[in-house]
Amino acid sequence: MRQKAVLWVVGAAILVGGILIAGWAEIVETAQMLAWYELLILLGLQIITIAGLAYQWGYLFKRSGKSIRYRDIAIVNLASGFVESVTPSSKLGGEAAKVYLFHQITNTAYHRLSALLLVQKFVSLGPLFVICVVSTLFFVNYADVTVQLETNVVLGPILATIIVLLIGYLLIRFRDRLLVDKEYSIPHIDEAQRFLQSSIRNARSLLTYSEQAWMLSVSTGVWALYPFKVYLAAQFLSLELSLFIAVVGTFLAYGVSLLPVSPGGLGTFEATLASVCVIGGLTFSEGMAVALVTRVATFWFPLALSAGATVWLFVSDEQISPEETRVDSWFQ
Repeated sequence: MRQKAVLWVVGAAILVGGILIAGWAEIVETAQMLAWYELLILLGLQIITIAGLAYQWGYLFKRSGKSIRYRDIAIVNLASGFVESVTPSSKLGGEAAKVYLFHQITNTAYHRLSALLLVQKFVSLGPLFVICVVSTLFFVNYADVTVQLETNVVLGPILATIIVLLIGYLLIRFRDRLLVDKEYSIPHIDEAQRFLQSSIRNARSLLTYSEQAWMLSVSTGVWALYPFKVYLAAQFLSLELSLFIAVVGTFLAYGVSLLPVSPGGLGTFEATLASVCVIGGLTFSEGMAVALVTRVATFWFPLALSAGATVWLFVSDEQISPEETRVDSWFQ
């Protein structure tokens, strides 16, 4: 509990530090360009994202022999998302909560739900990996950007602080293994290989190739909405930000936020995205305004929904349950 509190403080410190460096008055001045209906558009796109994930899980459950209400799937996704957002343990805590809640709904064995989770991760993370690699390679090889000296003066301390915090945390977190087990990385490489092989095997047993292609397409669409929301946020703020920079900044910031440094990437996401926006031609205060507006739609709004879903699970008298349950050969 103390470690979680410390990481919340670290995340808040990074966020507040970035805001102070950018200038609160400048951020507010830029953010005032956002109209209320434009904010509703961003929130609507986030709801579409949530619905897309629920559809994907519903499709996979249907193929596995379970028919579950999309409302129940959305509630489980939101409740598990609350665990992901408030803990610094990356995705692990949220996925464990998701498996547990789906078990409560379907009475499906945990190992079978874990297999289904592997399939979902395969069709979800595959497009993300491709997008990240392609955008990074394209950015490194073809992007023609310049950063002014005064920009370096602003970004230097921020990026240095983030790097020091990341390295310091990782060294403290894994110091015992680094000192004792010199072959620590080998078992984890093997684990990653087994994870990939198991995911592909389960996906092939559950989905046909055309169904895998459809699920991969859905995931690609869901991931594509994230940089689009960043791009729209910049446009709504009357800022010139290319879609390319929005894509690179979004996924670079997302990758940094996955590290267990702060809950939900608090502070690290905003600082990283704002820094990339500077490379794209914005000032740091403008980049921070884009990041903060984006996070209202993609983090704070879903966090509020997730908290509501979690409370609903505890206090509601209505039990979430499948509309209909049948078992086919995949679960036997």
